[in-house]
Amino acid sequence: MPPSASSALVNVAEDAELRLVRLLADSSESTGPNFVQDCESCIVHGDAAQLMRTIMAEQGAIAALISMEEEAVSAVSLLAALLDRVKNTNSSQLVEELANSVIHAVPSDATDVSRPISLLAMLYNMRSDPLEKVGLLVKMIGLAAARQPSLLETNGTVLGKWMDSSRLPAMLDEWNVQPADRRDLYRAAAEGAWSPLVKQQFTLLVVQTYKDSVRNREHLNDTRFLFLLSLMLLCSRILIRRGLSLLRKQQLGRSEIQFLSLFNRETFWLSL
Repeated sequence: MPPSASSALVNVAEDAELRLVRLLADSSESTGPNFVQDCESCIVHGDAAQLMRTIMAEQGAIAALISMEEEAVSAVSLLAALLDRVKNTNSSQLVEELANSVIHAVPSDATDVSRPISLLAMLYNMRSDPLEKVGLLVKMIGLAAARQPSLLETNGTVLGKWMDSSRLPAMLDEWNVQPADRRDLYRAAAEGAWSPLVKQQFTLLVVQTYKDSVRNREHLNDTRFLFLLSLMLLCSRILIRRGLSLLRKQQLGRSEIQFLSLFNRETFWLSL
């Protein structure tokens, strides 16, 4: 009797997972002696979540993933497909764990992180959940800011296009991302900003995400809340729309310099 369509699909999926495991094992300089066997056991039992965790726990396999060139797209595609097969587990949590595994596998002295960021960008493009994509952007921007800030310059790089304080909010609006869920991304962009003006713009966006939580604080009345928003708007017009930035410190008095430095800090606004 010929196999049913459903069993044929299962066989195809299992074959793909086996190819992924063997690819990682063959490409790795060192994996645990039971790595392939443990992965095969997960595949036999149809436990996609445990297979993902077994792969992520093997630093040699993740390092091999980062070092891949032509096979990288296929490997990430197989991992993304594996995420879609996860049952009874939060796949978004596994996406975060996978991203963390890639970042942790980057050598501490590495100054070129374009390859791991490209891998994360591939995963970003293969996921549809807006919050997963936001989380991946946060990790990519953070890694670039810490190791290779040039990747954040607006010169057509993978990440540079998102370091725009108009373009990024517009994208998040399209995805219907709530203000609180944008905060970490805006904060990462502010910390990785390539110019003081861009840093100020993203710092304002961070502060604006607190609007709802500030309104709900019992010890703040409406008058104080409106004062805070009015002050934010006034400062944004003065410092951003007129193009005033920290680059012009030499033309400012000491008190103005102190205020501009304070303005750059999210904690300044939250303390008002």
